[in-house]
Amino acid sequence: MRAVRFHQYGPPEVLRYEEVPDPVPGDGEVVVEVAAAGIGYTDVQLRAGALGDWMPDLPMPFAPGHEVVGTAGGAASSRRSWAAATPNASRRPRRRWCRSPTGSATTRPSRC
Repeated sequence: MRAVRFHQYGPPEVLRYEEVPDPVPGDGEVVVEVAAAGIGYTDVQLRAGALGDWMPDLPMPFAPGHEVVGTAGGAASSRRSWAAATPNASRRPRRRWCRSPTGSATTRPSRC
């Protein structure tokens, strides 16, 4: 899959659109097929390096984004997926596919 990531802090020009492996869910995670994602102010500040004191060990390369909506595609083999094929929202975002802790993903309200 393709993802936008940065390998160092800096201006928007440090962002790279690159090929990355598909995510594999770990224990207690689901893989979400992303329908829409958001980039917030915190992501911009992280990319710029302004939050180094708050997150000194930011893993590089880093894919910004903390909001995502999509469909859960499955859980780690040690857990049954509570949200498989269910539209959901997660605070763990990223690209076309992402991993999300099952505790941070919620199902869409039925009236949406």
